[in-house]
Amino acid sequence: MEQTAEARFAEIYERRRDAVEAFVRRRVPADLVDDVVAETFLICWRKLGSVPAEALALALRSEAAAFEVGPEEVLGAGGRHRCGG
Repeated sequence: MEQTAEARFAEIYERRRDAVEAFVRRRVPADLVDDVVAETFLICWRKLGSVPAEALALALRSEAAAFEVGPEEVLGAGGRHRCGG
């Protein structure tokens, strides 16, 4: 029986969230961690149907790594968060 997209995403989220958060926590300011993790899983959701299950787990780390930048690069004018935008 094939998993629904929602069930597949929920499984990935449950299995990988802590690892993605730990990875992000080491690379961005603490006040941005939740936003970067959320953006990473939003990308996961968007790509869920086009990426094989095995590759998607590895892609999560790559998407989180895309945010490995200094605070001045993550924050736009006025200190506003601009990741993913």
